[in-house]
Amino acid sequence: MIESELESERARSHRFVVTVFGIIAALSLLASLSFHFGHDVFDLPAEEARSVTLGFLSLAIADTAVMFLWDRLFGGTRRSIL
Repeated sequence: MIESELESERARSHRFVVTVFGIIAALSLLASLSFHFGHDVFDLPAEEARSVTLGFLSLAIADTAVMFLWDRLFGGTRRSIL
């Protein structure tokens, strides 16, 4: 019974971490797109907007990689992402 409670808590924690990293990746991608298409709104020159866009895009890629790595390391036999 204690093992099932522990396994349940691990699964809940795993879902939480994957969800948080997924949300951060999605928000980073959204920020990247907003700077790419709306750099005039932010009063940024095109070159600076490109740098900011690449920064947010890199963050989204890194968060996604961490999410998959976390699932690979701590997901066990279950696959909650796919």
